[in-house]
Amino acid sequence: MSGAASGTTRQEQERSRVTRQKLMTAAIEVLVEKGWAGATMGAIAERAGVSRGACQHHFPTRAALVAAAVEHVFHQQVEELVRRAKGLPESRRRVEPS
Repeated sequence: MSGAASGTTRQEQERSRVTRQKLMTAAIEVLVEKGWAGATMGAIAERAGVSRGACQHHFPTRAALVAAAVEHVFHQQVEELVRRAKGLPESRRRVEPS
């Protein structure tokens, strides 16, 4: 594969990653605001600023999109907990004596 072709592939992969991220973020926001019934693929795509076709290209069903979004949020929360845990004192005693 030529350098130009591999560069294009990387650009396409990055665009795809960004679009998926936008869709997952939009899915969570729409779910919070409108609930399951209001979290249609159209509403999510509109919030993400992508076409409904692009939405369905990445996630063929609403359930697949919501599952991916929830999993993404879960991983973000785990990363945050790990980051905070690293900031705790290293000693076994983590509370002050009363």
